[in-house]
Amino acid sequence: MARYLGIAGVQMEVAYGKDNSDAMMVNLERTVALFPWVDIVLFSELCVSGIDIKLAAPIPNAFLDKFTAWAQKEKKWLIPGSFYEKEQDKIYNTSVVISPDGEITAKYRKIFPWRPLEKNEAGEEFCIFDIPGKGRFGLCIC
Repeated sequence: MARYLGIAGVQMEVAYGKDNSDAMMVNLERTVALFPWVDIVLFSELCVSGIDIKLAAPIPNAFLDKFTAWAQKEKKWLIPGSFYEKEQDKIYNTSVVISPDGEITAKYRKIFPWRPLEKNEAGEEFCIFDIPGKGRFGLCIC
């Protein structure tokens, strides 16, 4: 039995120091309108806010709420790039995997931050997740 997985990678201009999630939502709507057969949509590293660590947010947060609602509405998998996650006094460059049920099913914290530019903490675990009927996938931030 053949298992096909349609993937769309969205590249867009990322404005530094502001929430880019509204522009990402426009690109999500455009992507599913043009490519309805796509199963999973993904964005680039730090797409939500650029490299402004001051915009770090805990999980859950308002922009992730938009993305989980979109994934549930469209019944698509979504990886909204990465963003700076704040957990207590630490900040990580984090990416999440959102299922078509609107649930965060996996989370990856970048293990090898690019020094000296990235001042965030390093993650400690690799990330693997399953898409039922399609296969097992890994998530990494370069």
